[in-house]
Order: sequence, then C-alpha cells, then structure tokens
Amino acid sequence: RFKIQKNYSAKEYMKNSWNVFRGEGTKVRIIFKKEAAGFIKETKWHENQQIEDFPNGDIAFTVYVNGTAEIKSWVMGFGNKAKVVEPVSLKEEIKREIEALNLIYSE
Repeated sequence: RFKIQKNYSAKEYMKNSWNVFRGEGTKVRIIFKKEAAGFIKETKWHENQQIEDFPNGDIAFTVYVNGTAEIKSWVMGFGNKAKVVEPVSLKEEIKREIEALNLIYSE
C-alpha cells in the first residue's frame, strides 16, 4: 500500500522539473537568436527562469532544472535559433543528436 505523507506537495516535489521528468539539479543556459527571442520572452516557461537581453537582440535564457531530457527536446525544436552553452554535457548530447540527424538526411 502507498501512503501519502500529510505534508506532501506535488508542486514542491516537481518544482524544478521542466515538465514531469526528474533528475539531477542542473543549470541550463541557452542563447536564443533575436528571431526566437520575442517568442521566448512572451511566455513564462519555468518558475526560476532568468532572461538577459543582449544589444544585438539575442537573449540568454537561464533555468535550473532537475534533469535535462525534456529541455533537450524543447531547445532542439528551435533549430539553429538556439544554442545551449551550459551544461557542456547537454551541449555535447545535442551535438551527437545533430550528427546522427546529419547522417540520416545525408542519404
């Protein structure tokens, strides 16, 4: 049997998850080109997000999340309008994914 603790809060438990996955707490920093910046700025994507504007219209989007699997898919959806700069492990995962896609589309 499963017994829920009286002080359990699903919101608190999931507060740093991007959506529903959980994992190690990680700082993620993404540079969005100006073509995507307006779209990113008009939505609150996460409770702890921070946005820094650059003079050229690009922005830096920083968020602390538990696990990077979900945010990886999200950022890849922006194609060449987004570049992960932190953590390096996520940046490398995306590079491997792009290399695999390149092989598929080079046939």
